Amino acid sequence: MAMSPAFDSGARPNLPLEVKGRTLLIMMITAPLGIVAALIDAYIFNNALRDYAFNNPERVVWWVAVLSTPHIIASLVTFADREYISLYAKPLKKGVLIAVLLGLIIPVAVGMLLNPGNVPYTDIGAMAHFGAGASLLIAALYTTYHNLQQQYGVALMLMKQPATFIHHLWKWITIIPATLVFLGMQYNHEGLDWEYWPNVKAIAAVSMALAVIVAGRIAWQYTRRPDWSHVGLAFFGANAAMLVISFGLVLKGYILIAMLMPRVIHDLTAYWVYMVHDENRNATTMRNPIYALPAKIGIRPVWFCVPLSFIIGYALLVLSQDMFVLTFFVLSLNYIHYYLEGIIWKRGSPHRQHVPFT
Repeated sequence: MAMSPAFDSGARPNLPLEVKGRTLLIMMITAPLGIVAALIDAYIFNNALRDYAFNNPERVVWWVAVLSTPHIIASLVTFADREYISLYAKPLKKGVLIAVLLGLIIPVAVGMLLNPGNVPYTDIGAMAHFGAGASLLIAALYTTYHNLQQQYGVALMLMKQPATFIHHLWKWITIIPATLVFLGMQYNHEGLDWEYWPNVKAIAAVSMALAVIVAGRIAWQYTRRPDWSHVGLAFFGANAAMLVISFGLVLKGYILIAMLMPRVIHDLTAYWVYMVHDENRNATTMRNPIYALPAKIGIRPVWFCVPLSFIIGYALLVLSQDMFVLTFFVLSLNYIHYYLEGIIWKRGSPHRQHVPFT
């Protein structure tokens, strides 16, 4: 069977590795595995995992941080490249400013407004604690937008489909309720105890029903095209199913699984793109000094990318024992990552030149 041509990603020709749509589609099996995990927990382990999530919220937050931080480290490792540092100098500086603004300044400012009056305003940790609600809202909206935008962007690329009004409509119909659900899950780390939780579930249920209808319309329109792709349609449908499955798990109280399932899908997809990029970028000329030493002993960037990110991420998290420092550190990394990802993967960017999609 002839290989389909590379999608219009501006990638250079004859690169060693490529991102195949079928590979990304296989990663989506994580969604139905979430149902299997919930069933095993319910009928074999008597909901031990679900109860652990509610009885140990601080450990859940720590593990989510452990799992989410490495792939962000992997994305930042790509910038250990003299040419990239020069090309992306302004976005890198702006990303740091955005991280400080969203991760520290706004929560502290809100905390100062909510200060009961008996806490010194110089106690930054306490001010940030009082402003935790603002921090949760920002994190929920930005995280949900980033995670889903990645999946939708890849889906449109695999479908060779430009974003039209109906695609933007579907995106926001899903992002807004998903943000509310994510906020509910983060609120006090126990969404089912949130006083507005019933309202959030109702809004999300209506939105999900509308999203299914709009997704069906998009699929119907897409299959009318003579050049429609089975892989592209399947990937789009798998992402729509992921949202429905996640919401169903939330309704059943499997908050941890509902949080981790899209997290794992997002990270697996991102990791494969970083691995392909790093290998292609350093294939003929070793531009990234971090990969230089391993390459001398035969370990190519494609194999070193993932373990390196876990080693660095875990070490940084272990060193951040203070909860305020850990929270600010993780949020800052996330915000820098979210902003930069919206820049470096635009069509024609230096990063995209090294990642062909087929």
